[in-house]
Amino acid sequence: MATLSRTATKGRLPFVAMTASDVDPADGFAGQGSVAGRDVKCLTPGVQMLCHSTGYRQGETDFHDMRLLNARFGTPLAPPFDAS
Repeated sequence: MATLSRTATKGRLPFVAMTASDVDPADGFAGQGSVAGRDVKCLTPGVQMLCHSTGYRQGETDFHDMRLLNARFGTPLAPPFDAS
């Protein structure tokens, strides 16, 4: 599992730095999908899960979206989304 760290800055959004032995962040930009029939580039499901798991207070929409990501792609649920 990736190690995530957060550094808060005054008046700005937090910066999230990712390091991982099992996820290459550069490869995380290699996702492909479609919106309204148009091909788009996007983050991979694994990197989406990592980015949503830290750096801010997750809301109901985040929990819903991450469950959908898990159901569709089999992406393991990261904390806090792994709690029942």
